[in-house]
Amino acid sequence: MKGMSSLISTVLLIAIVFGLATVISPWAFKLSTDVANQTQTTTLNQITCQSAKYDFDSSFATNGINYTFSGSDKIDAKVVNTGTINLHGFSLEAEIQNGSSISIKQLTINQSSQKTAALPLKPGQSAILIGNISEDLSGTLLSLKVLNGVCPEKFITLDV
Repeated sequence: MKGMSSLISTVLLIAIVFGLATVISPWAFKLSTDVANQTQTTTLNQITCQSAKYDFDSSFATNGINYTFSGSDKIDAKVVNTGTINLHGFSLEAEIQNGSSISIKQLTINQSSQKTAALPLKPGQSAILIGNISEDLSGTLLSLKVLNGVCPEKFITLDV
């Protein structure tokens, strides 16, 4: 029994390699492009967010927070943009103790006081953020966290 000639086996090997390269190359190119774009976006966001800073305006109510949990519940926070980029898309996270239980309530901001991309909280400006409360809250406010939509990893918290 004779084997395949070395010329035929070399041609077949080259054909298989080119066939695999034709299938794998577009996939590998798309994968590397997607990873590079994602890395670039993440890096730009991290660089931008280094300039995102804001704090409670302590001249408002008690250390920047005004809240009531009796009758007409409300939570307002006044924040000042101390950074160098525009901020918008705020939300509140309230930690409330009622008896022995502690709950965390996610609150959206009332549309009338919400900052948007078109009307952001600019550097040096302050704004009162009015929390939307959709349930009867009772207990004691332990802390309030203010988050923003531009750099969600940058938030401020005040222990009451």
